[in-house]
Amino acid sequence: MKESLAGLSSWVVERVLEFTAGLYPLVKASNKGETFPTNSAYVVNVFEETPEEASERFQDFYGMLEQDLRLGGTPFLGRRREEQYLGIDAEKDSERRVQEKIESEGKIRDIMEIVEQTICSLFYDR
Repeated sequence: MKESLAGLSSWVVERVLEFTAGLYPLVKASNKGETFPTNSAYVVNVFEETPEEASERFQDFYGMLEQDLRLGGTPFLGRRREEQYLGIDAEKDSERRVQEKIESEGKIRDIMEIVEQTICSLFYDR
């Protein structure tokens, strides 16, 4: 999964890894509370949510991640602060802001596509 998400911000990768931790088909075995001993280090991960609940949880995750990317402001943009102090006329400043917004939206869309494609390709059958 980390290879598929390579190149994204570390906080995005961490968020995706945290969200998908419970989706793997095999999880480490825990002997706590089990009525029978297990010789395996891993056991099958059993889901207790309905497909509708899982779908809603995925959509909530995608929505929150996209919102966090938008609220992150301009980490994707190469905005130069010097321009703010050079007295650029209002028209050029407005055009620059529109262009930055378009670039930012494109990068957010690209990040979301990578995240969704990675999660879907790895966990589709579950």
